[in-house]
Amino acid sequence: MTSLGAAGIALFVGAAAAFVLYYTSSKKPESVWILAFLRFGWMALLVYAILAPALERKQEVNRPQVLWILADTSRSVKGDAMRLAEEIHDTHQGQGLQCMTIPYANDAIPAQQPWIYVGDGHIESIHSSVTAPVGMYMMPANPLDAPSLVQGISVPPRVVAGSAFPFKVQLSQGEVDLTVQWNGQQLQGVEGLLKAPEVLGTYAVKVVATSGSQIDQMTVWVQVEKEYRKVGLLSDAAHPHEMMVRRWAKKRRYGIVNERTVSNIITIGKVSAPEDKEVLKLSGGLPNAFDVTHVYKPGKTSLPHEVKLWTSQERMLDLSQVHWYRSALEDEKVIAVFEDYLDQFIARTTPPRISYSGNSNPLKGQQASWTLALIGSDGLPKQASSRVEIWKGEELIDVPVVEESESSIYDFTTQFTAAGTFDIRMSMTRDGEEFVAQERVVVGEGDIEAVRPFNQRLMNEWRQKAQWVASDTNTAAYDAWELERQTMELAIKNPQHYTWWYWGLALLLAALEWVLRRRQGLI
Repeated sequence: MTSLGAAGIALFVGAAAAFVLYYTSSKKPESVWILAFLRFGWMALLVYAILAPALERKQEVNRPQVLWILADTSRSVKGDAMRLAEEIHDTHQGQGLQCMTIPYANDAIPAQQPWIYVGDGHIESIHSSVTAPVGMYMMPANPLDAPSLVQGISVPPRVVAGSAFPFKVQLSQGEVDLTVQWNGQQLQGVEGLLKAPEVLGTYAVKVVATSGSQIDQMTVWVQVEKEYRKVGLLSDAAHPHEMMVRRWAKKRRYGIVNERTVSNIITIGKVSAPEDKEVLKLSGGLPNAFDVTHVYKPGKTSLPHEVKLWTSQERMLDLSQVHWYRSALEDEKVIAVFEDYLDQFIARTTPPRISYSGNSNPLKGQQASWTLALIGSDGLPKQASSRVEIWKGEELIDVPVVEESESSIYDFTTQFTAAGTFDIRMSMTRDGEEFVAQERVVVGEGDIEAVRPFNQRLMNEWRQKAQWVASDTNTAAYDAWELERQTMELAIKNPQHYTWWYWGLALLLAALEWVLRRRQGLI
């Protein structure tokens, strides 16, 4: 209903009430027109207050906003970043803008609201999805302790003379000149292959890293041995199988010993072997006693499709009862099957193990790089699926991403945000079999800010997105900056009769009518 319509109805109702009460009555009071006017007045005001629509007034105002100011309070900052942040706070506070000043932290960066960074840029990298600041006030930094350029070297602790083995160097930063020195060799690059000398002994792998005037070195030691392992060979009499085993061992760099204490034991003939160990048994009879042939299909693409094996029994083929020497005389492809038979025995009795390398005593907040590899029975890394978990007691802290290199050495990077004792749990799976290892890391309370470098990549990215970048020597961009305000239209609705004088007038007219009626005896 419109205001005009409400006014018309109010006038009509007020006039009708006055007419019915004072002009249709048989007894007309004195001053009837005054009473009728008073009744008409306050009744019209009352009806209009009930029916009249509210008045709407629209106003454009600044939308309330929050501006976050994050001050880097770490030790690397030279100066009082919090005091500077408070000055920025005082400059922009008010007029619908509320400033919040807090210490800088990765998890304190607001997701949707504008914020300002105040600090020296010596901060860790953050996820690319984090909102960039609208402004940056760059402060000078204190001199930092130079961090070591080399974090670790991953090499097998034992290698066989004359063999090639992989290495990998973990660096604190990417752009360095790196030289790896090994037994008179010098190589460039963070990973590659080294050639073991023929002379047995302990040799040093020395890494020299250079960046500008900083030179860092790290050395690890590798034991060069005659063979990967010792294999026990027990026989009740001389037999051609012994010659075949020795030729296989020489090819694999295994040492043959007549001992029962080693972990891998091969017996020829009827020889009693230790009961607590798995033993590979070979037949020890004469060739002419083995006159039964069996067709054997190894089922491996690297081996012959099928070969003939000679045994002394017609029952199901038992490889421990095969006369491998006679079979090899009949079919030269049997040699490959025989050597694979021995390789499977070594792999079965000597499972792969996880070898790992990394910083066992990092500082709180420091990123640490680690490498791990699944070392097979031949002493070389094998491809495997890997998973790493970081635990503190019964709480899972981190599951870092594990990346594979060309040499089957895997690496991952993690960060310890608190001091204390942590467990690195590593698991690697190959051919459906899982292998596990665990390393305990003690994180110290040292100040990572003393060695954390300037985050050039992150600062460049923020500079491109920021509306201003300032420093103590260059504040022009900041002085001319004002946060762009967001406005909104505010609609205010008030009733047309919300003023005090409106109801005061209605009450006054009603009171005067009541007094006159009482004096004239109408009440």
